[in-house]
Amino acid sequence: MWIDEQIWGHRLWDATTPWLIFLEFLGVAEAKDRDQSLLDGQGKTYPLRFKPAQRMYARNILYNNEPMLRIADEKLADSASWDKWLSAIANRAQGVPLRDFSYLRKRFNSFSDFVALVSMLRGTTIENGPNKRWSSRFVFPFGRHALYEDLSLTASREYINFGLPGELVYQMLCRSAYAAELAPEIAKMLDGDPCDRLLQLMEPDYDEDRSTRGNSYLPYARHETFDDLGQDWLSLLRSPLPRFDT
Repeated sequence: MWIDEQIWGHRLWDATTPWLIFLEFLGVAEAKDRDQSLLDGQGKTYPLRFKPAQRMYARNILYNNEPMLRIADEKLADSASWDKWLSAIANRAQGVPLRDFSYLRKRFNSFSDFVALVSMLRGTTIENGPNKRWSSRFVFPFGRHALYEDLSLTASREYINFGLPGELVYQMLCRSAYAAELAPEIAKMLDGDPCDRLLQLMEPDYDEDRSTRGNSYLPYARHETFDDLGQDWLSLLRSPLPRFDT
């Protein structure tokens, strides 16, 4: 209900899946890690402020890129394939400051290699329902370059998938007795994976314009359930399970 959000600053929807809550949490964690304040509230319980990534170049390439496979099927010469695709994506791309994707040409040996990589990464999509618009699709969280906020087609913040419970989870862990121990373990999740480095290739070298977010409110400064959650996460992150299973 409208009044719920006015009081608490979040929406607790039955339709919000654990995957989406986890992705929302990771987006907050990545932003705070970038600010060198991961799980460190610096003595303040409110407000939570962070600047999540948008990564619109990568998202256009992964999910707003219908011409790519069609051009690949035409079996043109490599140079012709690049020229045709770069023209198509420049006309199609949304939410990027400059519709120039030519940097990709220098990063791949061939157009077919580029197509194969995009297809592989697209195959890891989380919650890949047919009714999701391209700006609300999420790749598997390989690392920081796979994390971004939910956006509308005009690149403004959207609450369809991220209703702010992920921000609450972040605040719960931040206020737990295990926050200091959890921070380096969560930071390890953000860097070093080969697939995350591949996703990094999708973005040009530029300083992304990120907006400040954070409207959620968690009333308790301390609570035993925060400590229980923190202890569970720490046990999992230090377990011998494979990283992606964890």
